[in-house]
Amino acid sequence: MQKIIFTIGSSILFTTNVFCQVENEVNNNLEEAVLETNVNAGEETDIDNNIMNLKNTEREIQLLNINEVSKEDLQIFGDLTSEQIESFLSYRKSFGKFISKYELQSIPNWDLALIKKMHQFVCIKNKNEFLSSLPIAIKDGNQILLLRTRAVIEKSIGYDYDTTTKTKKYAGIPASISIKYQFKFKQDFKLGILMENDAGERFALNRNTNGFDFISAHLFKKSTGFLQSLCVGDYTINIAQGLIHWQSMGVKKSTEVNNIKHESEIIKPYQSFNEINFHRGVCIGVKKFQTNALFFYSNRNLDANTSIDSSKQIIVSSVNYFGFHRTESEISNKKNLNQQVFGVCATRNFNDILISANVIHYQFQFPFQKQNLPYNLFALKGNSLTSYSIGYSFTKSNTHFFGETAFSYKGFATTNGLLSAISGKADISILYRNISKSFQSINANAFTENSNVNNEKGIYFGISLRPQSRWQINMSADFFSMPWLQYQINALNAGMSFLIRITNTPNKKLSAVFTFKRQISQTSLSENNNYIIKPLIEIERNSFRCHLSKVISPSIALRSRMEFQIIKMPNLDKSEGLLFFTEMVYKPIMKGISSNVRLAYFECTNYDSRIYAFENDLSNSYALPAYYDNGFRYFFNVHYEINKKIHCRLKFSQNIYPNKKNIGSGYDLVNGCKKTQIGLETTFSW
Repeated sequence: MQKIIFTIGSSILFTTNVFCQVENEVNNNLEEAVLETNVNAGEETDIDNNIMNLKNTEREIQLLNINEVSKEDLQIFGDLTSEQIESFLSYRKSFGKFISKYELQSIPNWDLALIKKMHQFVCIKNKNEFLSSLPIAIKDGNQILLLRTRAVIEKSIGYDYDTTTKTKKYAGIPASISIKYQFKFKQDFKLGILMENDAGERFALNRNTNGFDFISAHLFKKSTGFLQSLCVGDYTINIAQGLIHWQSMGVKKSTEVNNIKHESEIIKPYQSFNEINFHRGVCIGVKKFQTNALFFYSNRNLDANTSIDSSKQIIVSSVNYFGFHRTESEISNKKNLNQQVFGVCATRNFNDILISANVIHYQFQFPFQKQNLPYNLFALKGNSLTSYSIGYSFTKSNTHFFGETAFSYKGFATTNGLLSAISGKADISILYRNISKSFQSINANAFTENSNVNNEKGIYFGISLRPQSRWQINMSADFFSMPWLQYQINALNAGMSFLIRITNTPNKKLSAVFTFKRQISQTSLSENNNYIIKPLIEIERNSFRCHLSKVISPSIALRSRMEFQIIKMPNLDKSEGLLFFTEMVYKPIMKGISSNVRLAYFECTNYDSRIYAFENDLSNSYALPAYYDNGFRYFFNVHYEINKKIHCRLKFSQNIYPNKKNIGSGYDLVNGCKKTQIGLETTFSW
C-alpha cells in the first residue's frame, strides 16, 4: 500500500510540473485504447512479450474532395465515427454539394475540434478529376522503399551450437530482416512487394526456397464505371460486422465506449508482414444498377499441425498462427495445408437502408479433426466450410442502426447494434450478440468477449457524456454468457464487465484521464485435483489507471501513467499488478530530428496480473509488451530526417529483472537479468 501511495503522489507531483504531451496527441488515443483494453481483458491469443506489428494501419493522407468523397473514403481517413460519417452523407444528400469548407459547421454531430482538423484535409471540387490513365499514374505516383532489421542483443539458447549434433536449434541468425517496396498513385493504383525473415529463420537460395522466408506482392487498381476494383496477389476482405469474415483489426470493448461498429473497405491490398491473415489470388469488384458486387478467389498454403488417424488418413488438428519457421518441427509444418477460398459480397442501398448479402466457402486439402474432448463436440470437422450472412445499416433521425445475421456449419449467429446522439452532450451505444455453440467461422473477428466468434450471448451498453467542454465521461457495461463448455472450463459460465473513464482537459496543454475497469468471469478450479468434475470459481479483476499529461513547449512533451490491478479468486491468494511510467516526447519545429523516451517500473505477482502498455515503434508499427514479474523497462525512439526523401529510425529497449537469473523459456531463454532489443530502419521515397 505504501508503494501505491508513493507512486500516486509522485505521479501527481511530477506531472504538475513536468509531465505533458504534444497538443496534437492529447486526444489521438482511439487505437491505443482498443489495443490496450483488448489485451488487458485477456482476449489475446498469441500476444506475449513480443512486438505486435500493425503495419497495415498506415493512413494515406491526401485532400478529400467533400463533394465526391464516399463513405469508404471517410472510413479510410479514420478520424470520424459512424454517426459523424452518416451525418455528413445525410447533409450532403439533403442540401446538395458544398459551396465552402466552412459549411462543415452546419453538419449535426460535428464538433469544433473535428471541424478544425478536417479543414486541413478537405477541398472543394465540383468536377470529378479522376485520372485513370496508367502512364499518368506512373508519372505522378510515389515510391517508397523500406529496409528494417531487429535483433535481441543477448543470445538465447536456441542459437547455441550443439557439439553433439553439430547444429543449432534455430536455423538462422538472431536478427529479422524486412524489405518493403510500394508504388502508389493516390488511392487509385498500388503496387507492392515485401520480403521478410524472422529472427532464427534460415536465408537460403535454392530450388526449394526463394531466399526470404515470407514474400508477398499485390497489384491493386480502383476505377469508375462497371469495373470498380481489381486486386491480384495478396489482399484482405472485411465483411459486414465480422461474423463470417474480417481480416483487418476489428473493434472490441475499449475505453472508447461507442466504438462498437466494424467499418472498413471491403477489399484492401495486403501490406503487412504478418504471414497468416490474408488471401492470395484475385479479387474483382463491379457495379451495375446501383448494386456493388465483389468476387474473390484465393489459393494458398497454410502452416498446420497434422497427424495420421487410424485409417491412415492425414488429419489437421489446428492451424499455426505464428508464422515462425526456425526449428525442424516448425519447418516441417510449413505450408503443408492447402486452402482455397471462394467468396461473393453484394451490397445495395434500398431507400437509405444499406443491405449486404455475403457467401464464403473454404475448401481444405485435409479434413479437420480435433481431440475428442467435450468442449470440442461442436468444433469444425471435415475439409470444407460454407458461411452465409446478411448485413444492414441505416440512419433514422439521430440514430444509426447496424447488424449482421449469419449461418455457418451447423449454427446461427447474429449481432445488432445502434449508435445514437441523444443530445449535443450525450451519445449512447447498444449491441446485442447471440452466437450459437455450433457456429463456426474462419477469419471471423466480431465484437465478442471470446477470442473466437462462437458460443456466446451478450448485451453491451455504452454512453459518452460531455457535461462541459473540458470534461468527458465514458461508461460501459457488458453482460455475457457462454452456453457451452470452453477450453479448461468444464461448465456453462457467465460474467460481466464495467468500465468508466473520466477525461478532463482544462486547456489544450493539459489532460488528465482516470479509468476504472471491473470484470467478473468464471473458470474451472485447477488447484484441487480431488474433484472429478472441477467446479466453477469466480474471478474478479479490478483495474485503476491514472494518465496525466501537459504541454510545456511546442517541442517537448512529457506524460506519466500509474496503473494498478487486483485479481481475486476464492480460497486463493490474490494477485496484484502495478505499472508506473513516465515518458518524454521531443518534436522540435522545423528540424529533422524527433524522439521519445520512456522509463517504466512494474511489479506483478504473476503472469496473470500482467499489464500491457502501448508503445510507439518504428514506422507504421506498434509495440504492446507485457509487463510482469518485477523490474524496469526503458526505451527510446529516434527519428532522423536526412532530407525529404530519406528517413532513418532507431528503437532501443531493455527489460531489467534484478531478481532473475534468466528470462524467457524454451529456445528463447536468455541467461542473465537483462533483455535488450534494437531496431533499425531506413525509408527512401521518391
